[in-house]
Amino acid sequence: MSSTTIALLTVTVIYILIMLSIAYMANKRAKSEITDYFVGSGSFGTLVIFWTLYATLFSAWTFLGMAGGGFKQGLGWWVLALADMSLGFTGLYFGSRLWVLAQKNKYVTPSDFLSDRYQSNFVRYLVAIMSLIAVIPHVSIQITGIGTIYEGLSQGQISFNTGLVVFLILLTITTVVGLRSVAWSDVLQGIILFVALWIAMFSILASSDVGGLTSVVQKIMNTKPELLGFPGGGGYFTQKNWIAWFFMLGPAIVTYPQMIVKYFGAKNLFVVSNTSKLMPYAIPLTTFPVVFCGLIGAAVLPELSNPDMVIPTLLATYVHPAVASILGMGAIAAAMSTVSAIMLVASSILIKDVIARINPDMPEKRLVFWGRVCVMFWVGVCLVLGIWNPTMIALMGAYALRATGLAFFIPILGALFWPRSTKQGVCAAMVTGFVVGALTSFVWPTPFGFDAVYWGFAAEAIVYFAVSYATAPPPEAHLRRFFDDVDEALSKTRIKVAQEKPSEIKL
Repeated sequence: MSSTTIALLTVTVIYILIMLSIAYMANKRAKSEITDYFVGSGSFGTLVIFWTLYATLFSAWTFLGMAGGGFKQGLGWWVLALADMSLGFTGLYFGSRLWVLAQKNKYVTPSDFLSDRYQSNFVRYLVAIMSLIAVIPHVSIQITGIGTIYEGLSQGQISFNTGLVVFLILLTITTVVGLRSVAWSDVLQGIILFVALWIAMFSILASSDVGGLTSVVQKIMNTKPELLGFPGGGGYFTQKNWIAWFFMLGPAIVTYPQMIVKYFGAKNLFVVSNTSKLMPYAIPLTTFPVVFCGLIGAAVLPELSNPDMVIPTLLATYVHPAVASILGMGAIAAAMSTVSAIMLVASSILIKDVIARINPDMPEKRLVFWGRVCVMFWVGVCLVLGIWNPTMIALMGAYALRATGLAFFIPILGALFWPRSTKQGVCAAMVTGFVVGALTSFVWPTPFGFDAVYWGFAAEAIVYFAVSYATAPPPEAHLRRFFDDVDEALSKTRIKVAQEKPSEIKL
């Protein structure tokens, strides 16, 4: 067993013990209530909400797929990732309204909000079904990524399946306690990810075999100058691809279920506002070292057969084993934080939108118990799929990213900002967008050169507006709760901000 493998296993054991400690402390403060288990009773400040959103946003794909994109297509991936900076704007305007409504109406899941706004249980079930369909491949691809990272860092001495078992242990520890454990784990994991990426980049550049920044840039300019400009390697960054990715990595992200529930957990509007202001700084500072590591790989490992393995390979080749193992935890933190958030959301949907509907008299303590059971059920399903067919899961995961954005962006946008939208419009639109997106992803891929995002989004938008206009609008009294009352609450907040008395804000 190599020194790298020993160091990696040692760091993993330490990491598990730290996660156990966080879960234990969180469990001491936890309540046997459904709102506490799934949204932390709306008690988290800026530190926790910022880092839990951050850690949920960046996944194993950041460490593997985006770095691989930097290796193959170049610096354009960093520029494209700046689309995520729109989370500052959308988080402020979407997140603040969602928080007000969640506080007033005790929402736990996105289905709670959408079914209430559109006055339809069918909307609840539709949102639940689409969320759960997207969950499995999305989570499975993270789990697959963890196995790949362990295998890559250890140069095959730790098997893919062993990495998955370690991940299962870590995920179980963080999720069984609920959002309190997940959120505080995310604080640590987000910091680990951010620091690890920058140290990884500088550690690789510091290697005498790499030759430093000047040497790397010179090699790229001499051999692959297209990686430093547009349309990048292989001409990938066409206008069509650019806009499609911009949408998926930009405004649609705030409407992902795992992101929405984080806003529900904020203790006041100042937390939502402060977090939204921090995000535009955090995103480019995180994605730059990822993409640049891909560029380093293109310069010093030009024959690398699997570009997604560029960071693990660089660490294993050019960095001291102990340091490489610690930095590898950044990738594990990225995957685990994303998966734990998605697992919790998936479980909340099963509990609130299925089990609680079947048995509305079930005590909250019992619902929390079933919430833990559901977490373990989803982990098991995704683990089996991740082992069974990683390639298929990767393809499904790519569609899951599209499907989630397509399914929820327009319905939530309309629910928050367009009073004329109706339940008939949203139901027809969600089904249309999901089906068209699937058809143009798998049956007739990229018709006329346009990504499935274009077709699904266009079809969903047209149906949403057409059917809403063709059907009766919601009652004025009902709409007042979602527009006038929210505007009034936000106005009160602005007044308190001006008076510098945030502690007095009451909704």
